[in-house]
Amino acid sequence: MNNYFCFETRIPKELGKRIDCKYHNPKIIKEIEKLTNYKSLYRIIKKLGEISIVKGGKRLPKGHIFLKTDYDDIPYIRAIDVKHGKVDVKNSEKVNYEVHKKIEKYQLYKGDAVITIVGTIGELGILEDNIEICNFTENIARISSKDDNISNIFLYYFLDSDLGKLQTHRLSVGSLQDKLSLMNCKNINIIIPYDTKTDNFDINEQYRIINEVSVYNKKVEDNLEDYNKRIGELRIIVSDKLKIKLPIEPAEEQIAIYGFSNNLKDRIDCYSHSNYYQDIVKKLKENREIDKLIKGKELNILENRIGKKELEELKAQEFKYIELKHTSELDMIKGYKEDISFNLPTRARQIIKTNDILLPRPIGSTEEIAIVSEEYNNQLCSTGFIIIRPKNYDNALLLWSILKSDLVQKQLFYLQSGSLQPEITPKNFKEKVLIPIPKEEIQKEIIKKTREKTEQAKYFLEEYKTNRQKAKQVFLDMVLKS
Repeated sequence: MNNYFCFETRIPKELGKRIDCKYHNPKIIKEIEKLTNYKSLYRIIKKLGEISIVKGGKRLPKGHIFLKTDYDDIPYIRAIDVKHGKVDVKNSEKVNYEVHKKIEKYQLYKGDAVITIVGTIGELGILEDNIEICNFTENIARISSKDDNISNIFLYYFLDSDLGKLQTHRLSVGSLQDKLSLMNCKNINIIIPYDTKTDNFDINEQYRIINEVSVYNKKVEDNLEDYNKRIGELRIIVSDKLKIKLPIEPAEEQIAIYGFSNNLKDRIDCYSHSNYYQDIVKKLKENREIDKLIKGKELNILENRIGKKELEELKAQEFKYIELKHTSELDMIKGYKEDISFNLPTRARQIIKTNDILLPRPIGSTEEIAIVSEEYNNQLCSTGFIIIRPKNYDNALLLWSILKSDLVQKQLFYLQSGSLQPEITPKNFKEKVLIPIPKEEIQKEIIKKTREKTEQAKYFLEEYKTNRQKAKQVFLDMVLKS
């Protein structure tokens, strides 16, 4: 059902403060009614805000500095650190104690559940680390049970179920960026096991359900471990074949003290003048396995944004639209938004072709490069991508592997521009990024190895999805059991 046709029924009585079609979509309302009308002696429905603390984090004060190595580093959890059911403390950004003191009221504790509430809505995780101090961003909500007879893990499982996801989707708002307000988050309905004998929440039944689901979640974790192993192997294929070993990256706070040589030109920021970045460039220029070292501009980079005239002609045509969130660590596109051109965001201005490479510009997303499959031929993508058009699929796979390698990814990071939204600009990519093109025999080895590892990664990813869905279904079946 297209978004612009969803005002079919029910709206006159239920408009309230929400007039968007997502909130009043009849299909969604029908599913929600199954939840709100559910009745059982051994289950009770409560609002999330009634049974748990739901609290947002805090934006860092202006002028903060992220640290990488220091004895008093304090984790600062962002939305990107919430993935695969866990809160990634180890790889999160760090702040010092002085910054922490300014936001010390906003902390996560071991056992807390968290949910992302801005941008990508509904990513969930549990903080498993026993860590003394841990701050978090305003793009995340902390969920912590108010009652000892309600498990945070149970709340996490429910929010991660289809009934939970349906509600977070319906209650989120936004045009340019989706947001789930804390108030709406508190209004999510939760079904909880209830003990009629004690007239209280049934914690034992909750743990029985959790234990049953854990059997499948163990398989999920194993699948994810195998998947991540292949992703790690993909990152080093090119550097291994070129026999290049990068030096240990310095702590971020040390970068600024490195020599600002006589080569300042138009860049005076610490990143592009660090010794580490210069070491990468030196290793690339001295490597004998590289057939040629080219700049980004020597690739077939497209600059074909839709003009006003063409946009007017296409306004009623339906497209699959690829945003930054629709690409992944693998070479495939994992989703899209479909609508007529007129209803799509103003950044939906680039037409893509089969085998095009979509390189995300924002720092933090540059590794999530996609190769366009036949399904998305002549569709649209965001202006947040740099588009490269290879000769064929093998050439695309080779370039994908090179762009994904640390040899290029480190350059993208050190050549970033911008403060509010750091990115690799098309100009910097074309004029400054060095692309190592290996000798022909090495190219063949890279393509073969990349194909092998991507197929393995895709297999484990599918197994992960299958077992994760089984876990969610088992959970719901047990929760909805009368």
